[in-house]
Amino acid sequence: MKTKDSFTPWDKLYPYKGTMYHATWPTLKELFEITVKRFGQRVCWKEFVPKPVSYTYGEALVIVKRLASWLISSGIRKGDKIIVSGKNSVAWGFGYFAAIFAGATVVPLDTAFSNEDFIRLAKFSDAVALLADSNRLMGVASELPMKVVACLEENGPAEWIMHKSADYVEPEPCGEDDIAQILFTSGTTGTPKGVMLTHRNLVSDIFLSQANMNIFETDVFYAILPIHHAYTLLAVFLEEMG
Repeated sequence: MKTKDSFTPWDKLYPYKGTMYHATWPTLKELFEITVKRFGQRVCWKEFVPKPVSYTYGEALVIVKRLASWLISSGIRKGDKIIVSGKNSVAWGFGYFAAIFAGATVVPLDTAFSNEDFIRLAKFSDAVALLADSNRLMGVASELPMKVVACLEENGPAEWIMHKSADYVEPEPCGEDDIAQILFTSGTTGTPKGVMLTHRNLVSDIFLSQANMNIFETDVFYAILPIHHAYTLLAVFLEEMG
């Protein structure tokens, strides 16, 4: 029997094993759904500019599913690569998890890349969709044949999705060993290299971080560093799903 002192952060997943997930670890999609089950009315994402706006986990899930449905109806399938690139924003979060809920692999790209480098990495990653800020789309969209191109800044994060398909259709399911994300390194001595990270990699790291850094469910995470950076992406953006 576990005592209070022997409790580990991933123990909180056990009540949902066998119902909301079945493998050793949930996928990111399953983890989001578990978090909504646990904390649906709590604030998930908040931004302060251009105007203050916030979404609960439950509200965020509804919008994520709307966008995922649109991606699927646009031809996105399991394993397709979707680039998400933009300044830190709620819309970036919607785009990231919509790709996950569509069964795709997310490719976060640095907003500081030149258009030339951005195009090269987009082609190298075999991406078929691009969700980005307007200035990036202006510089690269015509050079990249994509199934889907969408602007993250279009009329704000809520309005951005409301004209998309509303009915969510479950995609082909992903497993814990499927690739969730390809993260390009900063390339200190050469060109950036894509690191393939599975759902198991990311979800297990979320809970190991809680154990090692004393992170609690009442904590608030503030994303100051660019959200596509490995540290911010895991220790801030994804950590809130644990």
